[in-house]
Amino acid sequence: MTSIHWPAVVAAFLFDVFFGFAWYGPLFGALWFAEQGLDPSSMEGNGAVYGISMAANLLKVWCVAAVVGLTKPQSAWDGMKVAWLVWLGAVVVIHLGGTLFAGRSMTVLAINMSFHAIAFGVFGALFGGWRRSP
Repeated sequence: MTSIHWPAVVAAFLFDVFFGFAWYGPLFGALWFAEQGLDPSSMEGNGAVYGISMAANLLKVWCVAAVVGLTKPQSAWDGMKVAWLVWLGAVVVIHLGGTLFAGRSMTVLAINMSFHAIAFGVFGALFGGWRRSP
């Protein structure tokens, strides 16, 4: 297993959380909820969902850090390319199949996949470009 650069993992996790709040809040939240026939107020007071989601997001970030680290990236761009391959090969494929077979909204898929494409790019840039002190 590769050595994990924990400050980069923490930064990526915090980016993921705050970017997610913006993406699924003021930016695309109304459309995301409407396309699924959900009421945004249904999420209020649901701390367990947020707690589990945070733990899952930390695991996601750690996994991307581990995969990027295995490639020994020399730059932020190197890290981004690896992270986007993980995004394409795992996240997109799984969500696309689930969306198609369940007859879910392609708009929701586009919102979700765009979020993850941006987030994974930032993760890769952090993991590939953040140099450790000697």
